[in-house]
Amino acid sequence: MKYLFIPILIFIVNCKPSAKVGITEKTWVLIELNGNPISNDSSSQKIPQIVFRSAENKFNGNTGCNSMAGTYELKEGNRILLTGIISTKMACMNNMELESQFLNALEQADNYTLTAGTLVLNKARMSPLARFKRI
Repeated sequence: MKYLFIPILIFIVNCKPSAKVGITEKTWVLIELNGNPISNDSSSQKIPQIVFRSAENKFNGNTGCNSMAGTYELKEGNRILLTGIISTKMACMNNMELESQFLNALEQADNYTLTAGTLVLNKARMSPLARFKRI
């Protein structure tokens, strides 16, 4: 019995939860912004999405019009900070308002929740800023 207990104890001690593992290296497609559903009709526009890369704490994605990138920091308690956000500057006929709101939501986000393949960026305890699904 004592030989079985030691491997189980080692396993439990080494299973440290990491928030970084949960959201990184996955493509997150925007499905809701400021409480409004996003139509992802890829035939008429680029799909707004984001990918968090753990190697250098950088993210990249698309705003629905332009490519974007920046850095992020994950902190204790599901807190997140996105900084240095840059984007290309192509003019898009239908997506400039979406792009502006999306970039603003990323700049404002200070925490996130992750449940069942859905990532939600929030500011304090206010309504969700942006909701994504994993693809």
